[in-house]
Amino acid sequence: MTRLRITIAVLAATSLIAAVAAPAAAKGKPPKPDNPPLLMDVTMSGALATTCEDGDGIPGRMVMELDDRGGLSPVHLGILSLDLPDVDSTRRYDADGNLLGEYDADGNFIADEPSTGFTGCHGEQLNGSVSPYGGLVITLDDTGAVTDLFWHFDYHIETTARGRSGKPVMSVMEHFTLSGHELTWDAETSTASGWVNVLYHLEDSVHQESVGYEPVDGSPVFLEFTLTMTPHG
Repeated sequence: MTRLRITIAVLAATSLIAAVAAPAAAKGKPPKPDNPPLLMDVTMSGALATTCEDGDGIPGRMVMELDDRGGLSPVHLGILSLDLPDVDSTRRYDADGNLLGEYDADGNFIADEPSTGFTGCHGEQLNGSVSPYGGLVITLDDTGAVTDLFWHFDYHIETTARGRSGKPVMSVMEHFTLSGHELTWDAETSTASGWVNVLYHLEDSVHQESVGYEPVDGSPVFLEFTLTMTPHG
């Protein structure tokens, strides 16, 4: 039995327990909460790899939650090694909020050094912290096959205090997104592959600029990675 089949068996058992408990709830007892997510140790290699330090204390693996809809998401930081060498990765801001170029008289951004490719470790915010606006989700179908990939990464976020209350208001939000759907799954090798969009998003009230999830040059790209998982602990 493969690791993924073991996982599906666990899910099936959990569903059976919920079905048996359902009549009790119908008799007036308060409904029980949804089944808690299962914790899984996930290993990935290839264009996406779990070789970065993500705070879970397990080298080479990532502890992820598997919910009842088949969604895998990191328990700690969503940090992966990314190998996409041929796409435009130029951005406006670095982790310290410094502009990586300048705006001309017409408001066009001119990068100091245009950047090509994503390599090495990438995570939620450039400063190494958790992003409040989403992160990594990998979707499995009922057979355990990887079908979808959605990852917001490398955020830079700035806030300013406005109004009498002085409450912080977001002034800059910049990040990239990987978005892939209907991926092909090879169960023999535990490999997912397919065409994935690489998108750039910017909301910048300081420079009055908005870029709404636009594909970067070189997108879409063909991406391939392996994924195996076992119950955590």
